[in-house]
Amino acid sequence: MYRAVAWWCLQQEIDLEDAESVARATVDLPLDMPLNPNDQRLMVDGNDITAAVRTPKSPQWSPLWPPTWPFGPTSRAASGR
Repeated sequence: MYRAVAWWCLQQEIDLEDAESVARATVDLPLDMPLNPNDQRLMVDGNDITAAVRTPKSPQWSPLWPPTWPFGPTSRAASGR
């Protein structure tokens, strides 16, 4: 999921190191994940990004998910508290 957010942010020219801007971008993220087990797709704003998020370039998007990111694994939002 974080790769879809990263793709969207890059399209919107949002700095991936700016956690607040990334968090704001996720609010309106036009994400669609059709539930077809035979044809799994990841769509953002009508664009099929399935292949794009699986390229060798996509691991560079990992700055989106350090523990300090507002919605990271240690955040209250992620834990439901």
